[in-house]
Amino acid sequence: MSLRDIVCSVLEDGLTRFGVSYEFPSTGDRHENKSALQEMMAAFQAVHPDRGLILVLDELLDYLRSRADQALSLDLSFLRALGEVQGISVSVDSGRAGKPVR
Repeated sequence: MSLRDIVCSVLEDGLTRFGVSYEFPSTGDRHENKSALQEMMAAFQAVHPDRGLILVLDELLDYLRSRADQALSLDLSFLRALGEVQGISVSVDSGRAGKPVR
């Protein structure tokens, strides 16, 4: 499963809990991600105009290490699109949360 599919599925579930109805288009219907993410944020902000979203990606490095070259490139492109959309903050947990750094 691609990073896009995982994140979009989690976002759709979370949006439903926040009272927001949005379904991401399939990758076959749209070949770029930024506009779908912008549409999702517009749907979210229509219901919660003074709020933003925080997306925490746990163990991202381990996931990316498992990906083949072409899949990795698509995953990184999706991450770039996430970072470009206003209202979404992305945080990556390296699995070291609460552990001292040497």
